[in-house]
Amino acid sequence: MRRGLLMGLVAVGVLAAGCSSADQSALGLAEVETPAATPSTSGQGDVAEELVDTAVEDDSAVPDIPSPAEPVDPRELEPPVEVSEFHLRPAPPCRARSIRLSCYGADLSGWDFSGIDARFADFREADLTGARFDGASLVTASFGGATLTGASFEGADLTRADFNKADLTKANFRGADLTWAWVTAAVAFEANFRGANLTRTSFAYSELSDATWTDGRVCRLHSYGNCY
Repeated sequence: MRRGLLMGLVAVGVLAAGCSSADQSALGLAEVETPAATPSTSGQGDVAEELVDTAVEDDSAVPDIPSPAEPVDPRELEPPVEVSEFHLRPAPPCRARSIRLSCYGADLSGWDFSGIDARFADFREADLTGARFDGASLVTASFGGATLTGASFEGADLTRADFNKADLTKANFRGADLTWAWVTAAVAFEANFRGANLTRTSFAYSELSDATWTDGRVCRLHSYGNCY
C-alpha cells in the first residue's frame, strides 16, 4: 500500500512540472511563494550621511540650545516702590523688599524722608546730598558708601545703623540716637553731633576735623577715630 501511495505522489509531481501555472491552478496545486529578495544595505550608510548633512545645513532643523544665563542682580527683579506705608509722594526711585526699603545707588539728593519708618533700609552708595531724615526710624539701616553731604538726621533713631565709608561732611546728627552705630572710615568733616547719643558708637578711622561733638566742643583738625 505504501508503495502505491509513493508512486501516486511521484506521478502528481511529474504532471505539475510539465504544466503551466494556469494548469497548476486548475489541478488545485498551490503556488509556492518565494521569499522576496532582500534589498542590499551597501548604500544605507551613504543615505544616512546625506540626511545628516541636510539636517545640519537646514538651520530650522537644529534646535536652539540656550546659553547659560548671566548672573542677574536680584534688585533688577523687584518692582519699584510705590507703597503707602512709607508715606512718600511722589515715590522715590527705590525698590521694595518685603518691609525693607532698598535705595541702593539711587539719586535721592534733596529728598525729605522726615518721620519715615524705614528700619533695615538700604541706602548704600546712594546720593543723599541735602536729604532730610529728621525724626525718622532708621534702626539697622545701611548708608555704607553713601554721599550724605549736608544731610540732616536730627532726632532720628539710628541705633546700629551703618555709615561705613560714607561722606558725612556737614551732616546734622543733632539729638540723634547713634547707639551701637558704625561710623567707620567715614568723612565727618564739620558734622554736628551735638546732643547725640553716642553710646558704643564706633568712629574708627573716621575723620572728625572741625566736627561738633555731643558735648558741644569742636574737634581739632586731623581728629581721626575720636574727637580731640
